Amino acid sequence: MIQQRAISGLCVAAAVFVVGLMASMLHAQERSVSSDAVTRVALVHLTDPGAEVIGVHVTAESLRQAIAFFEEDDRPQVLVLRLATDGGQIAEVPQLADMIHKELLPEMRIVLWVERARSAGAMLGASVPEVVVTSNAIIGPARAHDRADPDDQDLVDDDLATVLAIGVRLSELGQRDPAMLRAMQVPVGYTLDDASVLTAEGDLLALDAAGAVRVGFAVAVADDLSALLGAVGVHEHRLVGERVDRTLKSIRNNLVEAERRMIDAWVQLDELLERVEETTPQRRDIVLAGRDLRVMRHGLSQHPRLAEHMGVTEALLDDRQSRIDALIARLP
Repeated sequence: MIQQRAISGLCVAAAVFVVGLMASMLHAQERSVSSDAVTRVALVHLTDPGAEVIGVHVTAESLRQAIAFFEEDDRPQVLVLRLATDGGQIAEVPQLADMIHKELLPEMRIVLWVERARSAGAMLGASVPEVVVTSNAIIGPARAHDRADPDDQDLVDDDLATVLAIGVRLSELGQRDPAMLRAMQVPVGYTLDDASVLTAEGDLLALDAAGAVRVGFAVAVADDLSALLGAVGVHEHRLVGERVDRTLKSIRNNLVEAERRMIDAWVQLDELLERVEETTPQRRDIVLAGRDLRVMRHGLSQHPRLAEHMGVTEALLDDRQSRIDALIARLP
C-alpha cells in the first residue's frame, strides 16, 4: 500500500512537472507570437519637394541601390513607398513596376502612399496593387504627350498606341480596370458600372482622394503613417530601414545639386557668350566659358537622364563650343 502510494505520488509529481513544463513552453510560445505580431515596417520616400521626377530622381536602379541597405536580419515585412510627383519619363515606369513586382513583392508587402501622382506617377500608381492616398491627394491626369516637343502636342498613331499599351500592362499588374488609366491618358471619358459618369468624353480623368477610393484605385485615405498602417490591418509595428530612406534621399540630393551646377553653368555661359560676342573677347572670357562648358559636359556624362530632362544635348554643347571657338579666333 505504501509502495502504491509512493508510486501514485511520483505520478502526481511527474504530472505536475509536465503540466508546469508545458505551461512554461506555452508561455514562451505566447511571448514569441507576441513578438512576431509586431510588424517590421519601413517608410521610404521615393520623392522630395524639388526632386520628384520619375526617371530622373526616381528610378528602378536608385531604388534597387537603396534597398540593398536593408539589414538582412531585419528586413521589413511591409514597405511603404511615399510618392508625390507631377510625372516624368514614361519609359521608366515599367522598369519601376517590374522591380516592385519581381524583386520586392515576393518578399514583402508593398503599400504605395500617394500624395500626388500625375502623368507617369499615375501610371506607376496603377501598377501597384495596394495604394493609400492622403486626404489632399490627386491622381492623374496622365496625358500622352511628348515633353520634348516645343509645341507640346499629344501623341498620335504608333507613339500613342505604344503608351496606351504600356498603360494596359501596368493596370493589369495592379489589378485595375485598364479603361480607368486610359481615361487619364486620352479624353475618352470614364463611367462606372452603376452608370455614374466620373469624367465626360473630351476631358481627362483625375481623381481626388474620395474618388480614388470610390473607384478602387486606392484602398484607404490616411494622412499619417499610423493611420495608414491601421487602414491596411497593421496594428503593432516597429520602424526599420531608416538607412534605406537616407540613402535614397542622398541620391536625390546629389542629382539636385548636379542640376543646380548645370543650370548655373548654362546661364553663365550663355550670358557671357552674348556679351562677349558683341565686344572684343579677352582670354579670361575664354577661360570662364570653357569652365562652364566643362561643367555641362560633365553633367551630361554623369547624369544623362537629368541632362535629357533639362534639354542639355550633345548638339547644344557642340553649338556652344563652336561659339567659343569663334571667340578664340577673334582674340587680340
